[in-house]
Amino acid sequence: MTSAKVDIEEFKEIIDLFKEDSREEVSSYISMNRLFIEGAHNELMLRFNTFEKKLVIARIEFKNKRKGYGTKLLSHLKDYAEKNGYEAIMIESVHTEEAYSFAIKNGFEKVPNPAIDGINLPEYFGDLILSLKAQK
Repeated sequence: MTSAKVDIEEFKEIIDLFKEDSREEVSSYISMNRLFIEGAHNELMLRFNTFEKKLVIARIEFKNKRKGYGTKLLSHLKDYAEKNGYEAIMIESVHTEEAYSFAIKNGFEKVPNPAIDGINLPEYFGDLILSLKAQK
């Protein structure tokens, strides 16, 4: 099962991916069971929800779009999840059609949210989840 201690070294490939995207250094650290990668033009905040066995992408932005960075990130996250007992990857609060289309194309499904069902929120696609149990 997942360990309480997360080591930044486990995310070297993801950090390098963000460096490659920004073509400059990025800061990266782990705090309160969250991974933060921050560049001038890109960022990632990943929560390790060990209780529900989910990796949760809370914030994500790449400087360069449609260059394969999202696909590479997803591949790294799937590998990490498998090695550490996570059962799903979630993307919180998807706000762009581009991100929504990427997620659906990669097997994510919309998570019902009773708090906003029936409310018209332009440019809000909700939360999406990718179950990893079915992929094994």
